[in-house]
Amino acid sequence: MLDAYSAEELWHMDPMIKGHDAQFISNINISPNLAKRLKNTVDKAKTIDSVTVYPGDTPGPNNLIAWMKKDNNQYGYTKENTSYQQTEYINKEVELENLAQQLKLNNYYFILNKLPPGRFLPWHFDTYHRLRQTPLTLGEIKDLKKKNNIRRYIVFLEDWHWGHFLQIGNDVVANWHAGDMYTWDPFRFHLAVNAGIKYRYTLTITGLIA
Repeated sequence: MLDAYSAEELWHMDPMIKGHDAQFISNINISPNLAKRLKNTVDKAKTIDSVTVYPGDTPGPNNLIAWMKKDNNQYGYTKENTSYQQTEYINKEVELENLAQQLKLNNYYFILNKLPPGRFLPWHFDTYHRLRQTPLTLGEIKDLKKKNNIRRYIVFLEDWHWGHFLQIGNDVVANWHAGDMYTWDPFRFHLAVNAGIKYRYTLTITGLIA
């Protein structure tokens, strides 16, 4: 579905071309108490998946989230192997507020993710629905890439464990330390895999460059 468009418009799709798609920012100090609160919060979150198309959504160039979910289903992904827990973190935390300010973000928000063993977040790019409030269309991507003011950062809440992998573009990320923070260009394809024996906990910070 998106291969031809992404090859032309989004990035170098050739898997043999090495790039700098995963951009390491720094290691940030997240206090043990805050890390515990974040994990406890997502432990109670609703389970969602990467294939369910919600009623009223029509997969196609005017609704890329639904289109990618339909693709995932056609490639063999299921509710069972793509289910995970995710929630927005709305509690005011000085550590997180300071981090967002250091990153110079406006309209920022925090999302927690818990990926169980044996689950995948299949190949996709983010549509930043929370910032935009409307489904992303193919025609809008060019304009948004020109603005280039959307930023998403991922922070690992625990040290790397066997079987946990993040792929951003052509870069595979592993062996991280708790507090390691990465980012990538908007609309860059990426995926996550938990082929290990422990849950993978992450925090993402998304906003507009001030």
